[in-house]
Amino acid sequence: MARIEQLFQQPHDGVTGVNTGYDDLNKKTAGLQPSDLIIVAARPSMGKTTFAMNLVENAAMLQDKPVLIFSLEMPSEQIMMRSLASLSRVDQTKIRTGQLDDEDWARISGTMGILLEKRNIYIDDSSGLTPTEVRSAHAVLPVNTAASGLS
Repeated sequence: MARIEQLFQQPHDGVTGVNTGYDDLNKKTAGLQPSDLIIVAARPSMGKTTFAMNLVENAAMLQDKPVLIFSLEMPSEQIMMRSLASLSRVDQTKIRTGQLDDEDWARISGTMGILLEKRNIYIDDSSGLTPTEVRSAHAVLPVNTAASGLS
């Protein structure tokens, strides 16, 4: 009842959770809610990682929300490289091969500075996590992180 009263008294645009960056998804879900477990699943090469990283980037970079990512298939370094490429608007292949020009390097450096300043994206790429381990993983994050963002 207290949550309903809080929602009634606070003005909002129909998004009561974390904005996804996708209007149609926000309309269906009212945003990503703190109690939600979000699983992105599809056949191989259908854009799962890209979609999930778009959600992460929107929450972490545009809304300053902390985000905890569990990756069972992709190492954290590769996830961050994809995110860096997306945020800096530099081709991922150029980053992987090191074939960067001065403009690319400037964009990457600027983006890295922002990521280091925010420090709100956490990645756990441990293999074989149990549901209990996933549930308790947010306990090692900074105070109030799990309560205020996506985990």
